[in-house]
Amino acid sequence: MSHRCVTLAFVLFLGTFVNPGSAQGQLGKALARGAERNLAKSAGRSWFSIFRRDLVRDRATRVEKLATNRSVFRYTTRAQARVESRAGIGAGSHLTSHSGPGRPSASLAQRRFGLPVRPTVREKVLLPKRTPVQMNKALGGKPGYGEIRLARRIKPENVRKVITLQRGHANGTRGDGHASNRGER
Repeated sequence: MSHRCVTLAFVLFLGTFVNPGSAQGQLGKALARGAERNLAKSAGRSWFSIFRRDLVRDRATRVEKLATNRSVFRYTTRAQARVESRAGIGAGSHLTSHSGPGRPSASLAQRRFGLPVRPTVREKVLLPKRTPVQMNKALGGKPGYGEIRLARRIKPENVRKVITLQRGHANGTRGDGHASNRGER
C-alpha cells in the first residue's frame, strides 16, 4: 500500500472517532476532494511513467531475428492504418506477440495491451522470417500479454487486413446489458 493511501486511511480513521456529527461529513468531503485531485495527478504521471519505462526497456532489450514467419496484430486508429497500408509500419512500432482467433472490442484491446488511446482498427500483419524485432511484455496492460517492437520498417504489402473494432464492451453489449445494434446476442 502506498504512503498516501496509508495516510488517507489513518486520517479517515481518526476523523471518525474525533469529529462527531456533521463535522465528520465535512472532513470526509474534503478528504474525498483531495484524494480525487491526487488520483487525477497520479493518472497523468502514470502514463508518462509507463512511456518512460517502455522507452528505457526497449533500449536495453536485445534485437533478435524471427526464426519463422509470424502473424501478429497492430491496434491503431483508422487514419494511421491508412498511412501504414501505403507506406508500411515504421521501426519502433509495437505489435502483439501473436495473432489469435476472435476480435476483442476496442476497450478490451486498450486495457489488455495498455494503449493510451482507444484503437479503432486492428491490422493483421505478417512478419517475415528473419525480421529483426524486440520481444517484451506489454507495459501498462494486463499481465502476461507480450508485445513485439519492430527494429526496422515493415513493407506495406505485409499489412494483410484491416478490421474495424467493436466500439462497445468485450461481451457485445453497450454497457447497459442490452445487445448492441450489430446483431450480437
